[in-house]
Amino acid sequence: MRKKDKQRILIATGITIVFGAIVLAVVVWHDRKLQRVKPKKLKDLVKEDLKFWSGIRETDRRGAEKIAQYWKLIGWNFSTNQVMSPSFQNKYFWSAIYISDLMNRWGAGDRFQYSSSHADYIIAGKKAKQEKDPDAIFWSYAPNQAKVEVGDLVGLARKSGLTYDNIYKGAPTHTDLVYDIEKTSDGYIAHAVGGNVSNTVKSTKIHLDSSKRLKNPSKYLTVMKNQDV
Repeated sequence: MRKKDKQRILIATGITIVFGAIVLAVVVWHDRKLQRVKPKKLKDLVKEDLKFWSGIRETDRRGAEKIAQYWKLIGWNFSTNQVMSPSFQNKYFWSAIYISDLMNRWGAGDRFQYSSSHADYIIAGKKAKQEKDPDAIFWSYAPNQAKVEVGDLVGLARKSGLTYDNIYKGAPTHTDLVYDIEKTSDGYIAHAVGGNVSNTVKSTKIHLDSSKRLKNPSKYLTVMKNQDV
């Protein structure tokens, strides 16, 4: 083979590799774009959940059936009768798996760490913030470090002395997902939804100041900022 022919082959191969890399990058970017959560749909999803759970508790058969469905997201298969039993309810808390299921329905895809423990995705959000991970949906901040907006998760500690700085895997925590923000005379109220609140799915009010920061940050564990909205 002549030297010029070899050069042509090398050039053609190089062009093919570069073109292939560009195509792959575009495909990955488009795939990530499709996986971005859809903020306009969130309020509708929450309304549906609140409507379903109105007057229903985990001890009711319909509620237990729904909770059993939530657990299937992480491959845990429980019967309705199991979920309804007091011993089960005292062992398997479903608040984190409800948030996980809601994030899945909202369109988080494989970018959210679905778990039975809030601490798992709070810690994942801390790591994402430290590494400035652009693909992570949530970056976890200390409660006095960030504004609260629609799509954010607000976390609470369920143990005295537990803080943003010393949180550990499996730590007793809770999070609510903010789906609406209302202006008030002295600031804002964030409406947030959570599971296993008084044994049901319930909306709670989080009071914010005029800059949309938590009015009482010492009561909270973290603000998980949604990087997609």
